[in-house]
Amino acid sequence: MHSCSGFWRCGTSVDASAYTTTVPDLTSKTAMRISVPGLTTIAFILLLLPTAALAQIPTRGNVFFGYSYGSADFSSNGRTNLNGWNGSLEGKVLPWIGFVVDVSGLYGSQDIPVSPSFSADTNVNTVVLGPRVPSG
Repeated sequence: MHSCSGFWRCGTSVDASAYTTTVPDLTSKTAMRISVPGLTTIAFILLLLPTAALAQIPTRGNVFFGYSYGSADFSSNGRTNLNGWNGSLEGKVLPWIGFVVDVSGLYGSQDIPVSPSFSADTNVNTVVLGPRVPSG
């Protein structure tokens, strides 16, 4: 004996014409149009995705170089603006530990209000080194 359950309905017929598919005419000029900005956006996204995936691959190390800004109280005359650079180099010792060297330099000058007036040049150089392990 056959029992009906679930989504099957016993004793009903299915109209096959409800499931027919029409194929679009691809030779027509109005079949599908993609604008140039839309195509450019799609191409840009498709080119960007592999780059983002490659950024997740572990490397042998990292290199960084950039601008640095500092502000300091060197005299009672006010704050001194310091501009400079910062650089970092990391070499992987093991896949989960690296050794890092970070160097930086900041440079500036400040006018000192004494008679005769003069300007004091300032520079601050730092070197930091040590191990780096990933967090989490």
